[in-house]
Amino acid sequence: MSGSQDDLRKWILENMTSEAVSELDLHKEEAAKLVTLSPDGVVIPRIDRTKLDTPTEILLVLLGRAYAAAAGLVESDAVTNDELVRMVKGTPGGQRWALTKLRQENLVATATRGSHHLLPSQVGRAMKAIKEKAAPEAIP
Repeated sequence: MSGSQDDLRKWILENMTSEAVSELDLHKEEAAKLVTLSPDGVVIPRIDRTKLDTPTEILLVLLGRAYAAAAGLVESDAVTNDELVRMVKGTPGGQRWALTKLRQENLVATATRGSHHLLPSQVGRAMKAIKEKAAPEAIP
């Protein structure tokens, strides 16, 4: 390798690498400000959900479920339609619309028929979307 390639390699290793093993790992501190988890993996929002629209509230639930699955509190990061009806405000029709919108934005995917999960590569985008909708003073 030439000197400039060595310099580039050194700079990249010093400035662009992370110890994080995934986007979940990379964003865990921020996520802990938005949600907490019960011992059985139930997602408990730490921010005022009344300020969130339905797509953002669904993202918040899916984000929490992803962390619950990573911690082994639940078997899967997927959330069923029935769970969303219980956990998210709005009508089932509005939730279906919101899920379609989130799928079109490539933030979520269908895990199995009637269940959905946050795409692992989109944790950062989901965090940004949630923080943009929540009042800044509401995030601890």
